[in-house]
Amino acid sequence: MSKETVFKNLDELYNNKKARNFFNHLVRSYFPSEKVEPVFVKASKDFNCVITRMRLSSVNQVLDGFDNQGLKDELFSYIHNMLKAEVEPNEKLKEFIGDKQIAVQGEKTTTYMSAGVYMLFESWLMSKMNSGDKHIGWLLKDYKKENLVKKKKTNKKTDTKDTGKPKKESYGGRATFALGDLQSLKELKNKLNKGNK
Repeated sequence: MSKETVFKNLDELYNNKKARNFFNHLVRSYFPSEKVEPVFVKASKDFNCVITRMRLSSVNQVLDGFDNQGLKDELFSYIHNMLKAEVEPNEKLKEFIGDKQIAVQGEKTTTYMSAGVYMLFESWLMSKMNSGDKHIGWLLKDYKKENLVKKKKTNKKTDTKDTGKPKKESYGGRATFALGDLQSLKELKNKLNKGNK
């Protein structure tokens, strides 16, 4: 299915006020990608993509009846990495998979998506969030906070240069002091205590 068709289906689902709770459920279940896993065993009923209604295949269905261990290893490697980046299978793997759509499932949901449709869903969400959509921003607020915290942690690791100056510390964002100041205050207190004796 084409990118335009998937985006059109997502826009229709998003703009349908009666389906808004279901849309919210999909976003919370499938985003971020750490919540999404490939489906290894076929579901007993309704094993179709929730966005496109395409028939899906589990990993075991793709592997069923195939004995080439090298190709199986390549398939597992591809499945392991297919959601982390835009990884394309090689020609042998494409021939092996054929037109089967590998299913993925999010956290705390009974719905399924095709791996390709999921990648488009994630791209659609990011474009909506970047365009300033308030509802999508509200749904992804925890994700944005989590990413900001990760960015700050990585920045702190790279900014640890020893300049020879006392390290500044801040508590609660209001008052700050240098650790060097604390030592001079202790020395002053000791001096005053000795003078009073």
